[in-house]
Amino acid sequence: MLNNMGAIYNDLKEYDKAKVVLDSCIKLSQRVQDSMLLGMALNNLGGVYSKSKETVDTGLVLLEQSLEIFKELESDQWLAFTHSKLGSIYLDGKDYEKAHQNGLEAEKYAEKLGFKELIRRSSSVLKKTYSVLGDYENAYLYSEKHAAIDKELRGEENRIEALKLENQYKLENQKEIDDKELKLANADKDRQKIITNALIAGAIVLFIFTLFVIYRLRLSNKRKRKIEQQNNERSLLLKEIHHRVKNNFQIISSLLRLQAAEENDEHIEHVFDDAVSRIQSMASIHELIYKQEMFAELGTKEYLDKLITTIRSYSVHSKVKISAETEIDRLNIKTLVPIGITINELVTNSLKYAFEKSAVDPQIEVSLTKSPTNDFTLTYKDNGIGFEQPDDSSSFGMELIDTVISQIDGVIQRKTDVNWKNKVEIHFKEVL
Repeated sequence: MLNNMGAIYNDLKEYDKAKVVLDSCIKLSQRVQDSMLLGMALNNLGGVYSKSKETVDTGLVLLEQSLEIFKELESDQWLAFTHSKLGSIYLDGKDYEKAHQNGLEAEKYAEKLGFKELIRRSSSVLKKTYSVLGDYENAYLYSEKHAAIDKELRGEENRIEALKLENQYKLENQKEIDDKELKLANADKDRQKIITNALIAGAIVLFIFTLFVIYRLRLSNKRKRKIEQQNNERSLLLKEIHHRVKNNFQIISSLLRLQAAEENDEHIEHVFDDAVSRIQSMASIHELIYKQEMFAELGTKEYLDKLITTIRSYSVHSKVKISAETEIDRLNIKTLVPIGITINELVTNSLKYAFEKSAVDPQIEVSLTKSPTNDFTLTYKDNGIGFEQPDDSSSFGMELIDTVISQIDGVIQRKTDVNWKNKVEIHFKEVL
C-alpha cells in the first residue's frame, strides 16, 4: 500500500510526499524482511530522486541497490524495468555508454519475458542512444521496432489486458503486504501482552520486596531501641561510677584535712594540703564526667576553669590573678588527667613560692594550643620571682610532673622573657 501511494505521489509530481511515503515503506519492508517490497520501494524512490539534477546521483545509487535485490530474487520483470529506467537516466545525463549497456540488459530480460511494454521501453532507450552515438542503422531498426510495438500496445484489447495484469499484480503485492502488516500487528500485540505480564509480575515482586524492607526496618528499629536502652543504662551506670569516684576523692580529701588539723607541724600541714590539691584536680575530672553525655572526652575550657577555681579555693593568695585560655574544644581523659595534674603542680608551686606579699599585680596565665601538625603545647607563665625556690619543696612536685608528662610523650622547656619571670612550655601529644 505504501509503495503504491509513493508511486501515485510521484505521478502527481508531489515528490516530497512521495519521498516520505517511500521511506516509510523501506523501513517497513526491512522490519518484515520483505526483499521484493524493499526492491520496489528503492526503485520508486530512486526514480523520485532522479527527477532533479541535484539529487540524481542519490537516485542512481538507490536504483543500483534495487537492481542487486532483483538479481538475487531473479525477477526478470523488475530487472527489465529497472535497466530501462537506468538507461533513460544515463541518457539524460549524457553517459551514453551506460545508457547503451542498460538498454541492452533491459531488452534481454524483456525479450525473455515477452512483455511488450518492457520491450517498448528498452527499444525507446536504445533508439535514442544509437541516434546520439551516430549509429543510424541501429537507431532506425530500434525506431521501427519501437513504433511497431507501440502501435500494437495502443490497441484497446492489449491495453485492457495490460491494465488487468497490472491490477492483478498490484493486488497480489498488496495482499502480501497486508498479510505481513497483520502478522506484524499480531506480533506487536503478543509483545505488548508479554510486557504487560512482565509489568504485573514486576509489581508483585516489588510489593513483596517492599513488605520485606518494611519488616527489616521494623526489626532494625526494634534492635536499635534495645541498643539505645542498653547504652542509656550503661551511661547511667558510668555516671554513677564517676560520681562515686568523685565522692571517694572528697572523702579522702576530708580525711587528709582532718589528719592535717591534728598535726602541729606546719611542714606536714603543707604536705597534706598539696596532697588534697592533687586529689581535687583528679576529682574535678570525674565531677565533669558524670555531668555530661560523652565520657571519652571532656570540654577543655570547662575543665581548666573548674581546675583553676578548685586550686583558688585552697590558696591564701586571693589577689593573684589566674587565667586559663584555650581554643581546643575537647580532649580525651587520658590526656587531660596528666595535664590537670601538671597545671595543679605549677599553679600551686607559684602560689606558694613565686609571689611575695608586696607583689604588685601578681598574675598567672595558662594556655593550651594546638599546632597544624596536631601537636599540643601547654604554656604556663607567672610574673613572680622566677625559678629561685626551695628545692626540697618542689622536688616531689617536679618529679610528679615529669612522670605524668612522660605518659603523653611530653617535653618540658623552661624559658624567661621580659614580662614573665617564670615560663614553662610543655609540648605533648594526645593519647589515643
